[in-house]
Amino acid sequence: LVIIDGLDECNSDDVQCAIVEIIAAAIREYGDGLPLLWAFFSRPEPHIMRTFASAHISTLCLATTLPMSSTTNEEMKLYLRDRFNEIKRRSPHLPSPWPSEDNILDLVEKSNGFFAYASTATKFI
Repeated sequence: LVIIDGLDECNSDDVQCAIVEIIAAAIREYGDGLPLLWAFFSRPEPHIMRTFASAHISTLCLATTLPMSSTTNEEMKLYLRDRFNEIKRRSPHLPSPWPSEDNILDLVEKSNGFFAYASTATKFI
């Protein structure tokens, strides 16, 4: 199993689509001789959706949309508060309150339900 997570985070729209096209071409050419399963995880960006929907790729894949839980944002806020409290504990010179509630809500919005985004962001703070 080969997992490509965050396809939408690659350099450009063209690169994102090219990755899918190259892998699809290999699957078409080698078929069962390519003993790999591929899993792509991405936000549903229009150009990525169009690429997967194209006639020569759509027959090779099964697309599934993972629903967002109604509690995802609340869980994300709890996670971020915990991470920020840990950062603040290690860095007592930070002002209080830190970060602001607006900062946390902004990061929750930018994370768009992806804990990996929030986790990565807090590692660089």
